[in-house]
Amino acid sequence: MRLQAVLQLESLFVWGIHGELLTSILASSSSTPTLKSLMLGSIELISLSCRNLQLRNISDGMKCLSALETLIIRNCEDLDAWDISVWEGLKSLQMLKIADMPNLQVLPQGITCLTTLQSLSIFNLINLTALPESISGLSQLCSLSIMDCPKLTAVPHSLRGLTSLQTLWIHRCLDLKKRCQQPDGPDWPLIRHIPTLKLTN
Repeated sequence: MRLQAVLQLESLFVWGIHGELLTSILASSSSTPTLKSLMLGSIELISLSCRNLQLRNISDGMKCLSALETLIIRNCEDLDAWDISVWEGLKSLQMLKIADMPNLQVLPQGITCLTTLQSLSIFNLINLTALPESISGLSQLCSLSIMDCPKLTAVPHSLRGLTSLQTLWIHRCLDLKKRCQQPDGPDWPLIRHIPTLKLTN
């Protein structure tokens, strides 16, 4: 792949490549931030450089992706290694999907820096135990989807403050579904303001 071609990327799908190669691609794209859609899957986010024996992180190549609108992250076990400055740099991000990470117990705190985010989807995070109370910082969030997160048993109290939220979809999260049932679910008062609520098996 020629460098000139990389610099003009608007969409990039990356699956199962070496972390350092991805770092180089993202760093090249960052110099002219045209990248609007990025999907990462099965990436070793931190890798060892044989030349200088220093750890490198692909987040170094993401810090200037200010035009990125869509980010999908699947099966990347070192997501919590991303520096908060990465999330702060995603100034145009509108859609974020995090999926297929069985070891992830908490969402990265940095996602609450995504003030332009409109859609958040979390899928197949089987050990996720809670959503952060700081999710209230996502003031533009319109859609929240939660699927196959069996250990997620409650929504944060701050969800009540997300007045822009139009759709909440909870799928195959048995305990969470029970808590969100109207009229007597303990979490129903926190979500009753959401116009479209989907609770499915």
